Amino acid sequence: MKTTTYKTLYHLRSAWCLLISIALLLSATGAAFAFTTADRAAAYGAWKNAFYFTSNGRGYFRDHDGSSTVQWFWQFGSCMDVVNRAVQLGLDSPATVDALCQGFTNQYGLDWSWNTWNDDVSGMSRSLVGAYEITGDRTWLNLAKSGFDLGYSRGYVPANGGLDEYVCTTDCLEATETTDGIIIPCYMLSQYLPDSGYATKAQGLYNYLLNYTFNPTTGMVSGTPNSTDSSLATSDYGFFMQSAVLYGNTSYAQKAADYAWNRWGVGMNSSSDGASGFCLRAMGLTGINVSRAQQTINTAWSFRNSRGLTSPPWWYRLSDTATVDNYAAMQLVMGMLNVPPADTVILTINSATYAPVDGSNGGANVTNRIANNVSNNSLSLAVNNTSMGGDPAPGHVKQLTMICTVGEQNTVITPENSTINIRVESGQIVSARYAPVDGSNSGTDVTSLLTGNISNGTLIMSVTIPQWEVILPPAMSNS
Repeated sequence: MKTTTYKTLYHLRSAWCLLISIALLLSATGAAFAFTTADRAAAYGAWKNAFYFTSNGRGYFRDHDGSSTVQWFWQFGSCMDVVNRAVQLGLDSPATVDALCQGFTNQYGLDWSWNTWNDDVSGMSRSLVGAYEITGDRTWLNLAKSGFDLGYSRGYVPANGGLDEYVCTTDCLEATETTDGIIIPCYMLSQYLPDSGYATKAQGLYNYLLNYTFNPTTGMVSGTPNSTDSSLATSDYGFFMQSAVLYGNTSYAQKAADYAWNRWGVGMNSSSDGASGFCLRAMGLTGINVSRAQQTINTAWSFRNSRGLTSPPWWYRLSDTATVDNYAAMQLVMGMLNVPPADTVILTINSATYAPVDGSNGGANVTNRIANNVSNNSLSLAVNNTSMGGDPAPGHVKQLTMICTVGEQNTVITPENSTINIRVESGQIVSARYAPVDGSNSGTDVTSLLTGNISNGTLIMSVTIPQWEVILPPAMSNS
């Protein structure tokens, strides 16, 4: 059987402009198991068809199929996470993301101080930072900042360092589900905003989880500080896993994943909040217990109804006539979009160096740092002094030079203050945007321009400024 592998090579050189996001998809075959990329596309299509609608050009989610009621604040944001991921995989377009941002703000406004739930307003920033990464519209990045700042300022509990779930003035108690769900967006804000305070806050929130909610011996994650009982939500285990890997504590993430599996099993049937998609997503993004996540997805997908919808608990088939809750049905879709299906391969980082372009010194070896950011065969990372762990050459223009393997070796060169976004999947350019580094405007979507210039798997094209070129060498065929 013949398979095709696409090599990618970036040469991105400019002091002024960058492609905010070129999501490159590479194809090959992987180990066989039940659900496939076609199944994933079918699941996403069925879910979107049942719950997404537009009005006056704005996008919304129904709270359940057949309903005219717009989904509630934090559930709406979680479903936006799913669409953001779908765009990265080529299953939807950036226009849907922008429409949803417009719909959300039309429904809930720009000032969220009326919403007294701190996890709502802070957690929403995760979806909006993702929307910024896709659309390049800093409106969504700035709104993400405002939402996070609001929830953090109202909910931070100095005694332990976590976040209270709702606005509280006395006897405030941090909640794991409020704290762990905003570490990632806080860290993401630190990548895009010139404010080191967000990195400090993200580290502090993670330290709270380690000190007060995580048992390093058993892997148990509790719902409240110093509790001897496990959280009832698999989502807490998922968010903890992602944060632990982000900060280099892979062994802790593994223990948490094992605990969740031993407690809930393949059907994840005992999770009280039905939010097991967040745990599946973490398994896919961290690469921990992926085979177990695949088993869960295979089981859940086998019980879908005639419309292609599945809702927890994942151990029986949905009725074809039953009304299905959107947030519940979204959980499996979230898992399927993040856990690798049968026809994928592994992206491996062989070496990575962050060094001055002029060669004034050898720079810093950031191989482990980059490798720790690879999740579910993808790498999405802002390349700057913060994300690279420091400045190896103050006053010098720097770049990240990475050698990776996807079937064969590829060289990726990414300039300082730009974003590397690689996805191993289906051999397409998902999105590309040409924009100023300083964020003075959102730039131009050039996806169709790049896609239209691909010939026989090859794109060689100068990007306005002579120093720039983006090259995808020819497809390599292996018998």
